[in-house]
Amino acid sequence: MIRVLIVDDSMLICSSLSKSVSGYNDTTVVSGTASNGVMALEWLEDYYALCITDIRMPAMDGLELIEHINRLYPWMKYMVVSSYDDFQYAQSSIKLYALDYILKPIDPRAFHESLSSAMERIIQERNHEAAQLILRKLPMNRSWMGIRLV
Repeated sequence: MIRVLIVDDSMLICSSLSKSVSGYNDTTVVSGTASNGVMALEWLEDYYALCITDIRMPAMDGLELIEHINRLYPWMKYMVVSSYDDFQYAQSSIKLYALDYILKPIDPRAFHESLSSAMERIIQERNHEAAQLILRKLPMNRSWMGIRLV
C-alpha cells in the first residue's frame, strides 16, 4: 500500500486531488490532507511514501516543507502542484529533488502520468530495499538471486 498525503490550503484542491489519487489504483490510499506545511509535518510522523504539496501556503510553504521532509524523512517522495508559473519555484523544487512540478488548474492526464511515474519509482525503491535486506540477512543467496549488495 502506498500512502499519500496531500497538502494545500484550498480544500477544493485537496478534495479533487484526493479523488484522483484514490481512483488511481487499489494500492494507493490518501491517508490525509493538510492545509499547510506545519500540519503536514505532524501527519508525516506516520509513514508516508508520497507527499503532494502546494508551494504557497500559510504558516509553512511547500518548499520549507520539502526541506523538512528531506531532513526528517529521506525515503519520502514528493510532487509539487502550484498556481505559480514562476521559474524560481520550479527551479527550487527541482533542486530539492521534487519528482514533478504541476501547474494548476491541474490537467488530469498530466497528473495521472506524474502519479504513475512517482508510484513506479516508489515501488522500484521498495523492491530494491527488500532485495538488499534479503541479501544482508541471507548472504549465501547472493549469487542465486543475481543481485549485488550495494
